[in-house]
Amino acid sequence: MKKQSLLQLEDLAQKNCAELNELFAAADTPRLADFEGIAKGRFLAGKGLMRSKHLRNLITHPKLWPWKGKAFTKSKSKQGINRLGLGPVEKTAMPFQVKIESKKGQQKLCIFNYNIKGNHWPVTLCRDRVKKLHDGLFLGTFDIRWRKNYHFILYFGMSLQKLNTKTTTRS
Repeated sequence: MKKQSLLQLEDLAQKNCAELNELFAAADTPRLADFEGIAKGRFLAGKGLMRSKHLRNLITHPKLWPWKGKAFTKSKSKQGINRLGLGPVEKTAMPFQVKIESKKGQQKLCIFNYNIKGNHWPVTLCRDRVKKLHDGLFLGTFDIRWRKNYHFILYFGMSLQKLNTKTTTRS
């Protein structure tokens, strides 16, 4: 198995739920500053049909599945939105608030909260929990609130490339 620092988004797609559970438990809580720009996303292992690697790869193939990732604002009040598309057509939908939660005696947790103004039911029942595997690579859970508790549905991965604002030239 590759070290976390060497993993790429496509490596995560080959892992089963138990392997992703281990990675998620060992990963760090990201900082709000880690989320800026455009992130390429991919659904990974989860419950139901998402347990089978072959069905999962077919169902979530990047050319067939409309979820492309997320985009993040540069503001201090971190917000993001999901990127959806098929073929060359892309749009954004389902905005969320990015926040770091800390509960007494527990590790801080990064939450993408969809229960915000502008989203409709059932989107308001969703949340993502996100951990940082290394700079630019994140592992998250997609959870649904049902009867006052959140329930795990599937893992997703995000590869976020920060734009380099400095330009260097060599002679």
